[in-house]
Amino acid sequence: MLNTDFGELLYTHLEERSFNNVFDHLCTDKNYQKALSIEHQFLDQYNALDLTIEQRAVIDEWVSSIQATNAAYSMVVFRLGMQNSFLLMKELIGL
Repeated sequence: MLNTDFGELLYTHLEERSFNNVFDHLCTDKNYQKALSIEHQFLDQYNALDLTIEQRAVIDEWVSSIQATNAAYSMVVFRLGMQNSFLLMKELIGL
């Protein structure tokens, strides 16, 4: 077992990052950029459709419900990930 302070290791890793905000991470993430490009293509197609106001409202509500579901799912996964990280840190500190 290495005799390394976990807090120091984490601090060193955070200091070595070239940026520390979500926007910069998203700008450099290839998967996010690809998904964003596809989203823009579909938005252009959606805007080009000849839909009534009522039809657009139904589609907009549907998209909003999908986004809300995805956001809730992401938060649950994030919380579980954080909980597991803290449990792992607690176990590592106990060693």
